[in-house]
Amino acid sequence: MRKLLFIVALLAAAALHAQSPPAQAAGYMLAFSDNFATLSLSSGTSSGFNWYDTGFFYPTPLGIITDPSGTYVNLNWASSQVYDTNMATMSSNGTTGRAWTYGYIEISMLFNPTTGSWPALWMFGPSANSSGLGTYTGPELDIFEWNSQAPTTFTGTIHNWASGAAGTYEQVNTTPGGITYSNFNTYGVLWNQRQVCWYLNNVSQGCVSTTSSPFNSNFALPMFLLLSQQAGCNYVPSYNTPCAGQVSPLNMQVQWVHVFTPPVGGAAVKGVNKGTVIQ
Repeated sequence: MRKLLFIVALLAAAALHAQSPPAQAAGYMLAFSDNFATLSLSSGTSSGFNWYDTGFFYPTPLGIITDPSGTYVNLNWASSQVYDTNMATMSSNGTTGRAWTYGYIEISMLFNPTTGSWPALWMFGPSANSSGLGTYTGPELDIFEWNSQAPTTFTGTIHNWASGAAGTYEQVNTTPGGITYSNFNTYGVLWNQRQVCWYLNNVSQGCVSTTSSPFNSNFALPMFLLLSQQAGCNYVPSYNTPCAGQVSPLNMQVQWVHVFTPPVGGAAVKGVNKGTVIQ
């Protein structure tokens, strides 16, 4: 039995390290991977899970999250629910899960590009969950958001939160050619000591610098990953302001997630750590 367990552990380790980063993250190492063959999801705060529902500071799980045939995770939003459908690598109290400082994150995702759909792939600091958003000071990194009022636009943003207000931000908006959002596409972000750069199917969509205040301090802090099927128009949630023509239900499907972290002492980011695991 011990021999069998050892072999299984070796195979798991080999599978983890077999996944290579794309060229823009050359030299980075795979730190987290999920292809949703099984759904490792908790609605509590126990350790040992890949994902947490809600994974944000909402008091109870919302929406329906399923894993059809072990091939992708499906996040469903319906107009009968109040908030978004979220799953994250961090528990809702900010004490259990995974967060990273610097790295390359890539996600294979599709969604229904229809009125009121607001899919979001993003990152946030664990202290928002432990203390509550009202007092949060720290970073937010939006890997990708889609707005049905600008249906051909790719949007990525970094926010600086200060005492519960996200007033300072830098953003990239592009109109990539030949993209069908209802197909699986790969959304990536490269985050290091100097800048944040966004990628769609490994094609650069632009970069913003994090070397100046207020981003130079907050973007050296760890963040966890959130997958969210939201609803609203012009980035205003439908539960705050009705969205004309809002479609319900909405579905977002995620096929896989990879997180690559820089090597310790690596030249790419000059010696940052490999990431933080909190559990």
